[in-house]
Amino acid sequence: MSKQVVAERILRTMPGGTQSRLALCNDGIQYVTKCPQNPQGPNVLANEFIAARLMSAVGLPVPPSRAIRYNFDHKCVFELNHQEVFEEPACDLHFASELVMPTPGGRLYSFLPSSFISRIENRDMFLGAFVFDIWAGSTDVRQAVYVENNDTKTFRVVFIDNGHLFGGPHWKFSLKAGTAICLEKDVYANLFNPEAIEAWIFQIETKVSELLPDLIKTVPPQWYKGDIGRLREILLSRARSLRSLFWDEIANLREPLRSSFRGIYETSHDAPVLPGRAY
Repeated sequence: MSKQVVAERILRTMPGGTQSRLALCNDGIQYVTKCPQNPQGPNVLANEFIAARLMSAVGLPVPPSRAIRYNFDHKCVFELNHQEVFEEPACDLHFASELVMPTPGGRLYSFLPSSFISRIENRDMFLGAFVFDIWAGSTDVRQAVYVENNDTKTFRVVFIDNGHLFGGPHWKFSLKAGTAICLEKDVYANLFNPEAIEAWIFQIETKVSELLPDLIKTVPPQWYKGDIGRLREILLSRARSLRSLFWDEIANLREPLRSSFRGIYETSHDAPVLPGRAY
């Protein structure tokens, strides 16, 4: 039986709307921890939990994660609107994601200039994350960090911060296009081709249908507020219609990213005809 992981010391408060805490745990690992009483509500923990398991299952790089408890008397102090402050006990079950660490001699980046993009070893993962985030109804831009290999001077992308998937903290799905995209749009250059798109769609469809029904049952009840059974049905339905969701998203993208898809429309029976110049 594995040893229960508990937080032994809080190191600092992390940036972001959930005001998560970086904690050192009894396994010697630093975790970014989120508690159910955070200002954005408990559903972000359910979102993080579900996304971490499914993204890993489809082959996307995400940090290992788990549930932890604090083994000391501590209250989380939250600030709202830069003035309102409230306290919540930290004795409840927290979602914990391992802090992404740099390799020896390397650095960790939250942003890369365009001249570094070609040095991302697993850049093809951005297409997979794009398709996944469309299925998941992302309400925020795709967050990522880049781990530098000091020997080869290359980078490996790791995707983080998935609390705003699945319609966000309130599980409200919208039709707003473009929210599933990383702000560094150069990472998508030359990634889009019919075979790669179809492979990711098939992988996500398959894994979601296979894993989601049982996965939903394992979400700790204190990590959500609302009808999680309805969320399950919405997500299964979105998996079945992922191809049309994908092409609807592309049809509503702004230039210049939308132009990346023009050459592949003729090869897809599911793709819409986009307005604009001939292609």
